[in-house]
Amino acid sequence: MIRSMHARSWSRLAILISALLLGGLCGACTSSRAAWVEREVATGNESLLVTTIQHTLHERGFTVSGGLDTGNRRVETRWNEQRDPFHGWRKRVILEWTPMDGGTSFHVRVRVQSEENKSERPLDRKYDKWKSLGDEPSTATGVMLTLKMRMRDYKIEVNDPDELFDPAARN
Repeated sequence: MIRSMHARSWSRLAILISALLLGGLCGACTSSRAAWVEREVATGNESLLVTTIQHTLHERGFTVSGGLDTGNRRVETRWNEQRDPFHGWRKRVILEWTPMDGGTSFHVRVRVQSEENKSERPLDRKYDKWKSLGDEPSTATGVMLTLKMRMRDYKIEVNDPDELFDPAARN
């Protein structure tokens, strides 16, 4: 009798410890850590990069408007909202860049935040209850790949600078 009670208490303790460990692991999985996608992007100058960033974000369905801060080298788009009668969500892009190699290439970081509207009336803005769904690395990777592909289209390789000004030097 005493052995069975002792065995039950150990099994309950093991279940309790397992539940706590599993809960801790699940809490770590849903943490709100930023998921940045980072790459090096080669370009001729910063103004070309900024223009390409604007075109890339527009192509991917994000509105830049007043969120462009070239002084701090940062873009934060408006929330791209989707509202349905039973559900609502929104996403936005945060993109940062820092110069490398004297301004011929840049270290670019992209993050896509997403939120879900938990309101019972998702079509009515005054009842909005936005809850973070965390970051979307897959969407951030898509934005980064689109940016890199656009930059590849603009890349001009020149072996000899005299080729640009002397047509006879090309032959």
